[in-house]
Amino acid sequence: MHFLLTVVFQMNLGGQGNAIGVGVPVHLGVTGLYDVEFRIVVACRDGCIYLVRRGWTQARTLVQLPAQAVVMVVLPENSSIVAALMNETLHGYSKKVEKHKYK
Repeated sequence: MHFLLTVVFQMNLGGQGNAIGVGVPVHLGVTGLYDVEFRIVVACRDGCIYLVRRGWTQARTLVQLPAQAVVMVVLPENSSIVAALMNETLHGYSKKVEKHKYK
């Protein structure tokens, strides 16, 4: 857990082109192995989901959510992201950041 927190806090969670890290991590989802390849998906209080990968110096914005995430899960089978939001909706995103609708 210490390694994970170190990686996240060293990254710039402000997204591309933003020199100031403004994202406050709320939920973390991790896939992969540290020695090979890993991905850290971070949902922040600013309503964005960011992606951190091995070797990157800056996080990349995957999606701007319409509301803050209550919970976020990264599915290990296909690395899809499912997030329940404060506006009582459920959003799902594939690896290509295609939005899936859930009722």
